[in-house]
Amino acid sequence: MSQSPDRVVLITGAAGGIGQALSRRFREPGTALVLVDRDGDRLTALAERLGDGAPVLAEVLDITDENAVEDLVGRVEDRWDAVGVLVNNAAYAYDEDLIGTTPERWDEQVAIGLRAPYLCSRAVLPGMRRAGAGVILTMASVNAHQYLGNEAYSAAKAGVESLTRSIAVRYGPDGVRSVALGIGTVLTPGAWDARIERDPDIVERLTR
Repeated sequence: MSQSPDRVVLITGAAGGIGQALSRRFREPGTALVLVDRDGDRLTALAERLGDGAPVLAEVLDITDENAVEDLVGRVEDRWDAVGVLVNNAAYAYDEDLIGTTPERWDEQVAIGLRAPYLCSRAVLPGMRRAGAGVILTMASVNAHQYLGNEAYSAAKAGVESLTRSIAVRYGPDGVRSVALGIGTVLTPGAWDARIERDPDIVERLTR
């Protein structure tokens, strides 16, 4: 193990709009960043921008793959120390109704929105328990509580809230905090481009 930083922060979906903001927020002396995304180009560019302020490990990874997640966390622990903060941020939603959502597209969205937080949390929890401290922050959504379309995404976010409660109650006595942040609509780059192109007034209507 190389010299350990004060804190290791692992962020999934780091190359997206919210992920990049989170990465900048956690970039500070004494913190090592583990940035995970499937978009290699944007992830590399982000790591280069942040690398002068904190140790950064950028990984292009399928976080729905159990072995890939376990391998990454093992390498991080060997290099630095246990992950102190996990941010389950990665998710996406297709703009289609329930009838138009194929089983394959449903499985894809639930895998990234619910299976991935489970796998990542499961991988970091043993290290957090050994350390007697840790935070798992999972990005939930207002979609878990009201109808806003995107049924697969919304179902995954409702599941994330239940998973968050389970981790908090079961592992809280070990020093692990588990928190879900139920965010509203965020105009992230890429996610809204196609919608706005089809319906230029959609942002104004949603704002009202």
